[in-house]
Amino acid sequence: MPPRGSPLAVHPWMEATVRALNWLATGEASLAEEPANTMQNSLLQVLVHSLRVLSELEACTFDTVPIETYWRSRSVNGYGEEVHSALSFCWANVEHSLPQRDVAGVLDATEICSGGVRDFIVDPFKYLKPDCARAWMRPPRVMVSTDEWSAVASGLVDRGICDVIPLREVLHVDGKPVLGGLFGVPKMEEVSGIPVLRLIMDLRPINQLFEAIAGDLHTLPMLSQLFPLELFPHENVIVSSEDIKAMFYIVGLPEAWRPLLAFGREVPEILRPAGCSEPCVLTSRVLPMGFVNSVAIAQGLHRNIVNQAVDRFGFSREQEIRKDQSLPAASLAYRVYLDNFDSLYRTNREAADLLAGSLSPLTAGLREIYEELKVPINEKKSVKSALRAEMQGGLIDGVGGIIAPKPDKIARYLRGAWYLLQSKTADLKRVQTVAGGLVYLFSYRRCLMSCLNEIWSFISSFEGKLRVWKTIPPRVKMEIFSSIALCPLAYMDLRCAYDPIVTASDASESGGGLSYSSGLTEFGVQAMSKNIRGLNDSISDDNQVLVISLFDGIGACRVALDLIGAKVAGYVAIEPDAAARRVVECAFGSTEFVTSVTMLRSWRLIKDHVVIRTGALRNGKRDSVRIQTNKAWNPHEGFLVAMKYRHVPYGAGVWPAFWTMCSDYTWPKGGELDILEFANDQPNLMTFHTLGDCAVSSPKLQQCTPPYYALNAFPVCTTVLHSPAYTKILDVSMDKPCSRYCVKGQGTASPLRRHAPPKRSKPQPRQTQ
Repeated sequence: MPPRGSPLAVHPWMEATVRALNWLATGEASLAEEPANTMQNSLLQVLVHSLRVLSELEACTFDTVPIETYWRSRSVNGYGEEVHSALSFCWANVEHSLPQRDVAGVLDATEICSGGVRDFIVDPFKYLKPDCARAWMRPPRVMVSTDEWSAVASGLVDRGICDVIPLREVLHVDGKPVLGGLFGVPKMEEVSGIPVLRLIMDLRPINQLFEAIAGDLHTLPMLSQLFPLELFPHENVIVSSEDIKAMFYIVGLPEAWRPLLAFGREVPEILRPAGCSEPCVLTSRVLPMGFVNSVAIAQGLHRNIVNQAVDRFGFSREQEIRKDQSLPAASLAYRVYLDNFDSLYRTNREAADLLAGSLSPLTAGLREIYEELKVPINEKKSVKSALRAEMQGGLIDGVGGIIAPKPDKIARYLRGAWYLLQSKTADLKRVQTVAGGLVYLFSYRRCLMSCLNEIWSFISSFEGKLRVWKTIPPRVKMEIFSSIALCPLAYMDLRCAYDPIVTASDASESGGGLSYSSGLTEFGVQAMSKNIRGLNDSISDDNQVLVISLFDGIGACRVALDLIGAKVAGYVAIEPDAAARRVVECAFGSTEFVTSVTMLRSWRLIKDHVVIRTGALRNGKRDSVRIQTNKAWNPHEGFLVAMKYRHVPYGAGVWPAFWTMCSDYTWPKGGELDILEFANDQPNLMTFHTLGDCAVSSPKLQQCTPPYYALNAFPVCTTVLHSPAYTKILDVSMDKPCSRYCVKGQGTASPLRRHAPPKRSKPQPRQTQ
């Protein structure tokens, strides 16, 4: 035992913490026999202050449920999110967790969502994988007993969660219907002694048929992002929060989704549509919890709602805390995490005390938007300018400047670790559950991750086998002991002074590395003078670019776009060099790598702007780029083509062009309209290619000559007649000079294409690749 008066005697946990730190530093969890010297006592006093959160942990107790039930009922992933086991349910279990009839589907997803997410909602079939890539999957279980099924099915229909459709209308693959399952997970609540479960729609069979969409996933904030938040001695931080009730099930989907979200049990005859005698099934009419793209949709939808309040009441979108950007420097910042909205306001202590308990201006404005849209909020979880509040599983102390895991969560995760520490053997699930919980706790102070090394090798040794038990190695047990002892240090101290030295480390099973800063580069000095995020207005997320970079090495184009503040919706890299790909992937984790230009044809580009860069010269040559649209325009309505460019390649050996062709006939039967064409060193040509009997008025064509070209007498508008052997397809007339072309007759106006082929001595027919 440590001597009386020693810092080690302050708290029983103190000795365990010192032993753990000694083990990390020296490999020995021992204490020196001689008394601590002045320097050691000073460090121990700092450690005593750092363990101040122990007072809250002392009030927590481990769960009282049997340990075997603990292991069966939950696991924890690497983010500390609990993964509960699927449970059977009856209507009494889920009726209190579902919205009422007048609330289910109250938000029309087609009206709230925007951009590519809205396109996905409106036409989901467009995002299904091609027929050749589809495989039928056996339907998962509907975990409801036969006796309870009628009540569950009727309840889901009455609440407006589900509709009933004939089985034949469900999407079929290989002649068999694609159907999902249903189960419940605990909400840790009870009503009249009955456990409340959250309804989960198990849609794995349809999930594997859909392409994944990014939506606003890149904005999902993490609590660890608040680590750079700095509180000065005279400041406190106040927190305001709102929580949407049953977020997913209040989002209504269009009728087009009904064949895709059906469940694998026939409904009772009483629920069949009038006059229908064939088998029928339930199908979701709301956004399902369990669908592969639901999180992307929900995040985008809620952010759009919040943006309405931000724009209407004079706030800035640059004040948003989001995963893909640095923390805003403004005193007010807000974050959107699925169904949760939180704002943090740094202000002086006196003002913080006065504002406590009141509705913040941004939250008040958001509530106004919620009311207009009939969005239900959970008043029990609403926080009105509090100096102490919960946020994403963490606890924020606005006076102490501490952000820490909730004490009950610490106790819950440490129970599993303590049990494992006393066990001789373990299976994969138990080790993963403990490791995942510790990773979550250490995310509040990332340097503590250094406690976990051998445990990852131990997990790998199971090779994914779930029913294998192995002896726990001594070094793994020592890591678990050290993690338990050091977990009271797992918190963010917002009042901690910044260290001028920046460190970066990374590790894997094959090795690791550590680096630290020695000063600022020239670029760093320049960066210090630039605008700080949160102190100026930002470009709307709706104005984004998709970057397609061909042979761009380590992503110079991507870096350049970041420097100018461009909103990059996606980055597609065609780069054969594995080392370069690794560098790009480390810097920009969302990068999509493809092996060839032809692979891009199957991509659906849902953004408005595309930046295409072909990369540097290779052996004196530069690769060409070709774009071909999938969309065609109705000739009876006409179409307007607008182009804006800063530079077009010009000179011998290049042939940039922008033209349309008929999508119903192969060239030259459908004709061709060249809008821009610089062949070799010739001036620009705007040309109609038609058949011999096509009535094209030459005077009308000459009306499209721009004044500049007319003054220089350049032959801009010409008509090229092909062999009269082909029948007449298009009758072209001009509505307005140089603005709108109306193509009348059979067929449709063509997709747009851009091509830069090598030098050719004479015009050749352009063939569709």
